[in-house]
Amino acid sequence: MKKPRFEQGDLVRYFEFEQFHYGEGVLRNTGLGIVVNEMHVSWDDKVNQWIETSTWKTEKVTRYRVHCTDSGLLKSFGARSLELIAKGYIKEV
Repeated sequence: MKKPRFEQGDLVRYFEFEQFHYGEGVLRNTGLGIVVNEMHVSWDDKVNQWIETSTWKTEKVTRYRVHCTDSGLLKSFGARSLELIAKGYIKEV
């Protein structure tokens, strides 16, 4: 199994993009946050079968839930929207 790109407790810089209906996008917001957990996106069986037949591979999508330090909100980002600032260390108590 592949090691995740980000782990719980990592300090990251996030980039939020606003996408227009014709495919172009602009940078809407950027800031610092802490990775809370990773989420694996899954679809139902019919959609998975369609993806496999159209792309000839299984699609695994991972999203990261990030606690934004400036707003205090929890937001979901893809790995391409995050940049690692520092590795986190979670000490077991």
